[in-house]
Amino acid sequence: SMSEVTTTSTTAISEDTPCVRCGYNLRGLLPTGLCPECGTAIAHSIIGNLLKQADPDWLERLRLGASLKLWNIALGILVGVAAGVIVVAGLPQPLLTIIGIAGGALGLWATFLITSQEPRIALQEDPITLRKALRTCAAAAFVGAVISNTHIHGNWAVVAHVVGSVLGLAGMFVAWGELLYFRRFAGRIPDPKLVKSTTLLMWMVPIIGGLVIVLGLATALTVGVGPPASAAGAPGAGMGMGLVVGACFFGAFGLFLFLWYVRLLTKYRKAFRQAVAESRASVLLPQNPAPA
Repeated sequence: SMSEVTTTSTTAISEDTPCVRCGYNLRGLLPTGLCPECGTAIAHSIIGNLLKQADPDWLERLRLGASLKLWNIALGILVGVAAGVIVVAGLPQPLLTIIGIAGGALGLWATFLITSQEPRIALQEDPITLRKALRTCAAAAFVGAVISNTHIHGNWAVVAHVVGSVLGLAGMFVAWGELLYFRRFAGRIPDPKLVKSTTLLMWMVPIIGGLVIVLGLATALTVGVGPPASAAGAPGAGMGMGLVVGACFFGAFGLFLFLWYVRLLTKYRKAFRQAVAESRASVLLPQNPAPA
């Protein structure tokens, strides 16, 4: 935690305290001075760990990342519509592939912005962190998506499909890990309600995802060993109807979770924008003179 030192103190900082903008260790300097590395008021680095007290340029990257996430969602919807148009109109399929890869690249950029390294911890970050894991998995998922969407023929087609599918699994961790990352930001706003809402969605995603996988396996088994068409009244028909109902339920609930996620992203973007404004207003203010 940050040292609780008053800005008018004449006592040098006795603990390791990184500069909020460049990460320089301010230990041994006076709270009323400036960072010798970047010139930022030292007082801004010792007042706390809220988002509004962070580096404004870093906060701006977070805001842009949240905005790109929303734009990526809009592009995903556009790709879905475009897919239908391309199929109906008989347009070249590579066009859809290019649009899909562009959307993946936009999502990867957004993830890298959201997981930008905060300057004040730049010199203290552990070798393995959630930030680095998210970036690695996001890059792997993007490569997997590119491989899966590239039409490879011949003996390498099966290999490409397997590699693309395996790398694509990393995207499941990214979806969960980003919510965990966002929750940390909510705690620094601070907004307890946003923390709770993010936590609920964070655990809903893997639970529903797991249930969907189970439903898919059950459907595959039912189709594979189900009764012939002439036995419509057999017990297997009832099981098939149950799977259809289950699929409809999870589809509707998945839409609910999607809208929930969009709402959270909108809230985080607003919070980042406000934090940027507050941080710029405080980090550039001159030091108040010490009382006589």
